[in-house]
Formats: sequence, structure tokens, C-alpha cells
Amino acid sequence: MIKTTLKYIAAAFFTAILFTNQCNAYTDTFNPDILIRDDNLDESWDTDVFNQNGKIFTLEQKRILDYIKPSPVKALVKSNAVLHVSADKTSGRIAVLNRGETVEILQDSSAEWYRVKTPDSSRKGWIQSEFIEIEPDAPVDTSTLSEENLNEYANALAISSKTKYLIITDIGRQRTYIYSGEKSGWSHIKTLVCSTGKNESPTVRGKFTIGAKGEWFYSERLQGGAKYWVRFYGSYLFHSVAMDKSKKVVDGILGEKRSSGCIRLGLDDAEWFYNTIPAGTTVLVI
Repeated sequence: MIKTTLKYIAAAFFTAILFTNQCNAYTDTFNPDILIRDDNLDESWDTDVFNQNGKIFTLEQKRILDYIKPSPVKALVKSNAVLHVSADKTSGRIAVLNRGETVEILQDSSAEWYRVKTPDSSRKGWIQSEFIEIEPDAPVDTSTLSEENLNEYANALAISSKTKYLIITDIGRQRTYIYSGEKSGWSHIKTLVCSTGKNESPTVRGKFTIGAKGEWFYSERLQGGAKYWVRFYGSYLFHSVAMDKSKKVVDGILGEKRSSGCIRLGLDDAEWFYNTIPAGTTVLVI
């Protein structure tokens, strides 16, 4: 079994290339021990879809936005702990979290450090894993959304994209929805079954943009790889199911939280995504 996150295997790959907004495939070698850590989440987009810079939603909009419920990962602080500026004990201190407090996990660093925020968002920073107890993975929401529901949802958000596509990943249902059109005129065109990160290594939530991509990556040391990777934030990728060096699938299960942060897709869907979705496309992970 692949024990180390594919996202961090892939992340090292990017150190050998220049990130651009082009849709080229890259084949450079990489060092799997060099990770990309990006603390610059788009804070203008709150993962609570009802809290967008003070925007006021009507009751009808709120009803529609409730179709896809946000899937935050919560953790309990087990003992008083320092909240750091970065994933490093020598970094500056932001605050001290008290035993019994609840925090939301925003992202992880090798499941050893977690970027968290308090319920009122007044304190955000990095905490070591030993100080928190992460809630277990929630059951997958097996309900389905109609074509009308999906279109209503995307258009109620009134969100734009630099391309003719919009991507929405629904963590609760383990589905990725593809739209075509423009702001307030999105039409659902495809649904992809996916697998996002387990709670101990959650997929980052928020608003992102598609960046670099490549046809294949593999780490000799970690004995793992995947096809058709597409970067959407830091070390987080869309890519195929997990594969070995001979490109044989070693974990093809989809439809449940299973990865170490990246968003896995079936082989055919990953290839379609890679070939179809251009750089600059807006991605929402809810």
C-alpha cells in the first residue's frame, strides 16, 4: 500500500519546472523529498459559501446553496499548544490554543503539521499533529443532485472563471462537477466520481485556479505515481488513481475519502480532465 501521500510525491516534481499558465505537459525528473508548501489560500473566498465578503444572499439563494453542504474537517485540541506562523517549531508564535478548543483543519504538511483556524476565524496558523485529535471520516452523502439543482447551485454563487469552464468538487458526495459557460450562465456538462483526502490529510477547500499539468509522475523511493496530474493549489492535484512504476493501478477505489489530499479520478476521467480543462479555470472545493 502506498503510505506516503501522492500529493507530496507530485509536489517535488514541480521544483524542476517553471509554473506557468500554459497547458503543456512536463516530463522533467524530480526530487520527492522537496515539497511545495503554499500558505497563501485565497482568503477572499470563505469556505462557508454563505459568508463571501459580507455578500447578502436571499432566502432562495440560501436554499439553493444548501444543495452542496461544506465539508470542513474539525479537530479537538488535546492539550495547550502553540499556534505557529509556519510548519516549523522555530517559526513565530501566533497564539496559544487551549485544551478543549475545537479548530477547523485547513491543510496539512505530511500529516505532521496542520494549518487550522478557530471557529471565529480570529486565529489561523500551524499546529503539530500530536496536539490535536482529528474527527473520523464522515460517511459519504449518497444523495444525488439533478441537472437543474447543479445549474442552480453554480449560478447562485455568481462566480467567474478565466476560461469557459468551472470546476466544483463536492467533498460530501465525492463528486467533481464540470460546467461550461460564464458567470451566472453556467451549465453542467459532466460529473466525475472522485476520491478526496482522508481527514488526517484533507483536501484543501476554497477557491483555486488550474495551473501546470503533466502526463505522469513517479517516485522510485516511494514506489508510487499517477497519470494526468493537474495542479490546482500548491502540492494539491487532480490526477488518476494510484499506480506503481509499471503504471499498474494499485488502488482504484473511488467515491470515498481515500487520498492524502489530492483529488483522484478514474483513468478515463483523469485523461479527459487533463486534455480538456485549461489553465486559468476556476476550481471550487466545497
